[in-house]
Amino acid sequence: MRVAICDDEAIYREETKKEILACNKEIAIVEVTDGNELVQSGERFDLIFLDIEMPKMDGMEAAKKLREIKVDAEIVFLTSHDEFVYDAFDVRAMQFLRKPPEKEKIARVLHRVEQMLAKEERVELTLKGQTCFVKQRDIVYIEAYGDGVYIYDCVGNVYEEQRGTIKKWNEKLSGKGFAQIQRGYLISMWYVEHFGTENVKLKGVPRELEVSRRCA
Repeated sequence: MRVAICDDEAIYREETKKEILACNKEIAIVEVTDGNELVQSGERFDLIFLDIEMPKMDGMEAAKKLREIKVDAEIVFLTSHDEFVYDAFDVRAMQFLRKPPEKEKIARVLHRVEQMLAKEERVELTLKGQTCFVKQRDIVYIEAYGDGVYIYDCVGNVYEEQRGTIKKWNEKLSGKGFAQIQRGYLISMWYVEHFGTENVKLKGVPRELEVSRRCA
């Protein structure tokens, strides 16, 4: 599990980190000091502990921007003020904890996320001889090149799988909401913004992708 702690105050970041590691020492933790830094990072997290009150970009604004760019990490707000609790529903926050968060409450949050990840359908990638897994619903499209493929996800990450093929990926993702639009492209129908007989526009992708006559 990858966890981000976003708080402008080092003492609260350290306290939250200590309690997380007390629950599970294997969790990868990234500390971020500002909401804008978190939004711009492009990193993939499973869970974000997010302070609401920060000087540059507050946590609520950061959460809205994360949802706009299709980041689906679970968000737990940290704050000393209860009046923000109702705004948390607008950004699908998992929970709302008072600072500093108690170990027992953090443990419950981690357990919930672990259960959710265990049920998440993921696809296996072989990257430079190493095996890793990517959430299936995060994949926007797959593009063939030479002897391999590029896999593009919804937050801008690009994974290069050498010796991968569109045919292999089409078979792997058959019946799971993906469609081949030409010899070199496989797209997720979830991210289709609009399409025609010659091209398709995917959410978050600046250029339109060409559709072959056979696949149209």
